[in-house]
This record gives sequence, structure tokens and C-alpha cells, in this order.
Amino acid sequence: IAKEKGSLNVVSDQIGCPTNADDLAEHLLRLYQTKQYGLYHCTGMGQCSWYDFACAIVKILNIPCKVTPCTSDDYKTKASRPHYSVLSNQKIKHVIPYTMLPWEERLENFLIKELNLS
Repeated sequence: IAKEKGSLNVVSDQIGCPTNADDLAEHLLRLYQTKQYGLYHCTGMGQCSWYDFACAIVKILNIPCKVTPCTSDDYKTKASRPHYSVLSNQKIKHVIPYTMLPWEERLENFLIKELNLS
């Protein structure tokens, strides 16, 4: 959409933890191998809004696009989304080595790998 339209309106008041699926799978496998049971959160390191995430993607991919922040009220969807969905990884850190990279670094690595930008 950024390439097609040249501008995006992206929600800036919903904060979460971007998590790479490969990293999550690796951590879940490590957890499984411990035979520890319970409820664990396992998210990428750091937090950002959808707006921050979109800005990072546009910058990494060098897409000429104006990204404008908006509120959840301005961007209507059928699904209700929490404004703050950051989870604590403290419990899992006591059971396995937690080696998640900061979301910005992981995003850049992913985009370069997936889009063959190296």
C-alpha cells in the first residue's frame, strides 16, 4: 500500500511487541525441551505502536511514503483492539535463555532476508 498510494494513515495509540515467528518458534522449542509447564509470554524485545512499526518498514525499504499517525477512533475496524498489549517476558527468562533481538533489528533482518535486499 505504501508503494501504491505513497501515503498511509496508521494507528499510533495501540502499543505492542512485534515478534518474529522464527524467534518465537525457537523459544517455544527451548521451553518444550525443559518439560516446564505453565503460562508463558514470549514476545520480541521492545515495544512500539503500529505507526512506529510502519515508519520503520517504510524507512528500511526506502519507500517514498508519508506515514501519518491517527487514533484508533479515527481508524475504524470491526475488531476491538487494546491500546496497550505489551506482555512481560520475565517468567520465561527464568526457564530458558531469552535471546530475542530488539524488534527494530529483527524487522530489518527479516525484511532484508525475505526480500533479498542484501
